[in-house]
Amino acid sequence: MTSKERKAFTLSETLVSMVLLGIVMALTIPSFISSFDTNQYRLKLKKSVRVFNEALDYNISRYGQNAATCPGCSVSYATGKMALADFMAKSLPVISRGISSASCPYLVTTDGTIYVFNKNTSSACGTSTTKSYVDSDCNVAIDVNGSAPPSDPINGIIKYGDGNKQFSDIYQFVLTSDSLEPSSEFNNNAVAALE
Repeated sequence: MTSKERKAFTLSETLVSMVLLGIVMALTIPSFISSFDTNQYRLKLKKSVRVFNEALDYNISRYGQNAATCPGCSVSYATGKMALADFMAKSLPVISRGISSASCPYLVTTDGTIYVFNKNTSSACGTSTTKSYVDSDCNVAIDVNGSAPPSDPINGIIKYGDGNKQFSDIYQFVLTSDSLEPSSEFNNNAVAALE
């Protein structure tokens, strides 16, 4: 009596293994994509902060002026934030500029990063020692991927992350006289992203 030798998998064995593989992929791929996006935002943010601080250092060395002493920066709310954007446009690689729906000037750099400038007081940048975005003299919101989702600061679509797991693409910073500092707001994810 000869025994039949089995040389391949049966159809049911193949289907079961495909279903199991599909379930494992369905559970792990969203996590992988989220982790990839978070890491991309972190790298872009670090680069954007470095570029901004280098531009500020260049303005200090080239023109002898910082964010507190730039022409027009310490005047009224509306004029001061426009002067601040003009001051930084001297040394950032700007390809376009404009006014957002919230009446804040913005600069778009060659890598697509959007810097939105705001002034909360008529004092010079860095006069206040607070790290609060809403209470500081001058602040900058950085959108690391421009007008691409999830946020578009130019058209007023702002979605901040919760600071723990959900990373948005907009980060809040306080502008001192000579550097950008992450703001202390509870919903600001810049602190976590820069770690």
